[in-house]
Amino acid sequence: MVLADGRRIHQEDVGWVLNRLVQIPSSYLARIEQEDVEYTEQEFRALLCSALHSMCRTGAHVVELPHPYVLAGRWRSPAEWYLLATRAGLPHRPWRWHDTMPKSCPADNEWTSWALVLGDIVLSDPPLSEDVRSACRRLADLAEVSLLHIGLDRSPDTSPVFTGIMPMADLRVAGDRAIDALSKVLSR
Repeated sequence: MVLADGRRIHQEDVGWVLNRLVQIPSSYLARIEQEDVEYTEQEFRALLCSALHSMCRTGAHVVELPHPYVLAGRWRSPAEWYLLATRAGLPHRPWRWHDTMPKSCPADNEWTSWALVLGDIVLSDPPLSEDVRSACRRLADLAEVSLLHIGLDRSPDTSPVFTGIMPMADLRVAGDRAIDALSKVLSR
């Protein structure tokens, strides 16, 4: 692979890749004729998916392989996340579908607590019981992801309950603890 500044990356130099792709940069698409933007975006997405998947075949470990519809990894609807959370054993409030449901899970500012799963490490604020940490790991396993940002609602007198998932794990919420955990995960 040749980077924009001319540097070359050889397959034997890559051990790990942390996928943080969200979308095709709009600056790339701005140069395209309007009628070709959608096609170009699909082709660029396919190229990025193919490149990251091919890195796996050469021995690199890619954290969060892209999905054809979402570059940051496999994504699900709120209903699918609630189903997986139930299967993982995470407590949650009853959930009912209605016509005004948001298309994505609640924003992190609606959560009173969070858990960040990095491989087999679970970071949280405030600390969680081992049962809840285990359920968070099971949810990541069921979702087939190695990074997961789980929203929890927690009042002082209750156990935390699942409220949603952040589309791409925000490693900043755990600060240096996330960097340390990610380093441990990537060095295994």
